[in-house]
Amino acid sequence: MDVPRTTLSEFDIDTERYHDRRDRTDALKSYLAGGGVPIAGERYLDLLEAGATATKTFRELEGLLTHYATTDVVPLFELADSRPFEEYA
Repeated sequence: MDVPRTTLSEFDIDTERYHDRRDRTDALKSYLAGGGVPIAGERYLDLLEAGATATKTFRELEGLLTHYATTDVVPLFELADSRPFEEYA
């Protein structure tokens, strides 16, 4: 199953800001990987708590996280719907 990537360049956020906090392997990727979610999520929650939901940064982070969550979870439901799986010998 080919899962779509959440490409960082599609969102207008400062990805360099998160570079030092991302795992070395993830930091080299052009897409959001699992290790980057808590970093982006923390910034998103900080803006939410500050009431900065009308800012461009908040909207872009929300779009980034929504895309990642959707493309990460939907295939899991599709996989579950394809049960029963073949038994392995």
